[in-house]
Amino acid sequence: MSMTFWIPAAPTTPKRESCMCAQMAPSFFNEPEPDWDELAKHASADCWLCKGEGCFIEQESTAPSLNMSNANCRDVTELLGLGRDEGGSLSHEQAPEVLRRALKALNIPGRAESIAREGFQEGRMIQGGTTVESVRARLMGVIKVLKYAVENKNEVVWG
Repeated sequence: MSMTFWIPAAPTTPKRESCMCAQMAPSFFNEPEPDWDELAKHASADCWLCKGEGCFIEQESTAPSLNMSNANCRDVTELLGLGRDEGGSLSHEQAPEVLRRALKALNIPGRAESIAREGFQEGRMIQGGTTVESVRARLMGVIKVLKYAVENKNEVVWG
C-alpha cells in the first residue's frame, strides 16, 4: 500500500497514455512515446477505456506530488507533527507552518536521522530499512508539495 501527498485543486493538462489492450504492439514500451498509429492497430475494438484507439487522454496535475509507502508516510507525517493517521489534509492557511517544520526537519542535525531505521529479517519477511538519504529525499518531496500549496493558496491532501 502507499500514500500520496497531492494538491487536489491544482490545474491539470491533458496527457496521452497508451492503453494496456495494445501492449502487444512492438512500440508499446518506447520512450518517450510509442508509435500511436501502431498502437491503434493492436488495440482491442471492445476496450472500454480506449474504444479501440490504443490510447486515451488522462488529465495530469501540474502540481508536484509525492508517493511513498504507508510506513514511510506515517513516519514523515509524525516528524512534521501531523500524527500517524492513514490520511489527512492541510488548508492553505496551515501549509506555511508545516512547511517551516519540514525545512527544520531537513536542516536540523538529527531530525531526519530520527526516523531512519536499519533493515531486518524475521522469517520470510524482510524490511529493507530507511536510510537518512531516503528520509531527506521524502522531506524534499513534501517540501515541494507544501511550497506549491503556499504559493498557490491550495489545500494539501495525503492518503
